[in-house]
Amino acid sequence: MAAQPSRPRHTGQDPIALLLPGRADLGRFVQHLIEAQVPVSGASTHLVSGAMYLQDPEHQGIEV
Repeated sequence: MAAQPSRPRHTGQDPIALLLPGRADLGRFVQHLIEAQVPVSGASTHLVSGAMYLQDPEHQGIEV
């Protein structure tokens, strides 16, 4: 995924971040996204966690 310039008046931070109990829960969530054909705007693996990035209908970021 190529880097994109941030939108004007956007901090670059996701306004909503949801923490799931564990990686297995994130896996189930990802499976749900696949089955529901929900568009994903990105994914990341950190040293201690993983994340999926989505956008709501108003194009606000959501991190799970």
